[in-house]
Amino acid sequence: EALREAGATVERALVVVDREEGGRENIEDAGVEMEALVTASELLADRD
Repeated sequence: EALREAGATVERALVVVDREEGGRENIEDAGVEMEALVTASELLADRD
């Protein structure tokens, strides 16, 4: 929102880790596409 208020056009967010705690839904509800490099589930799956 701060970027938009400053006049930026925000269409996509790139995040390193999607913690899968609802952030994706919040970002997408704001009209922004979110792309994660990895999810928490993927990181934890590698621990086996």
